[in-house]
Amino acid sequence: MLSNLPRLFLLLLMLLIASAHAWNPTVAQTKKAAVVATVVVVTGCGAMVVDVGTAVARNSPESTRASGTSRGEAAALKPIVEIDEALAVPLAALALPDLSACSTGLGTKAMLTKEKDFKRIFDEYSADVGYKQKYLDSNAFGVYYTKGFDGPGRDSIDKEDPDTLLQEAQYGFRNDAWVGVDEARAELSYQLTQPQPVATADLRELKMDLLGASAATTAYLKLAPTDQLRHLGWVAPE
Repeated sequence: MLSNLPRLFLLLLMLLIASAHAWNPTVAQTKKAAVVATVVVVTGCGAMVVDVGTAVARNSPESTRASGTSRGEAAALKPIVEIDEALAVPLAALALPDLSACSTGLGTKAMLTKEKDFKRIFDEYSADVGYKQKYLDSNAFGVYYTKGFDGPGRDSIDKEDPDTLLQEAQYGFRNDAWVGVDEARAELSYQLTQPQPVATADLRELKMDLLGASAATTAYLKLAPTDQLRHLGWVAPE
């Protein structure tokens, strides 16, 4: 047992150095969080540090360059309400069915066509990624192998708090809204090239895409304070 002490000491020393580096705010707040996988190989002659590569962390959303100046405010929520209302237009047109009107509805000003622009609308309102989440993302390797150990008697460091859960929910619904809109546009473009009459076209996939986008946007809005939604005149569908 005593012969193992020097090696254990070296291992602990390397972990302490890695932790000190990880808590550096400059490191933790980089534009894209990354996990540097470093392995400490303990041998009979000592310890050797091996860098086995860098993996991009996937918990934090990719930056859309949102300013965040009105984060959490009703003013930033308004464009998302407008997206939700705009989605009702192509859905109503599809019920006729009128693909031309459906296309017009998906092309309104509120329905931005570029992914980053669309997601930025949500990110202007959404909760920001907290420092703790940035730390976890940049140190996922160590957190995984220590099982989130943060000291005796303390909760695991990767235990999610309400702020993190809100940010993740907003992030997920934002992504689902974009996927629905993007796939609806692609399906609509395909349907518009088909020779058969619109009434006989199979529009189920297009309808599901639009409903998915609408459901995601509605779910996102339901996370907002009711007084803000009331101020903007938005009423959740029953």
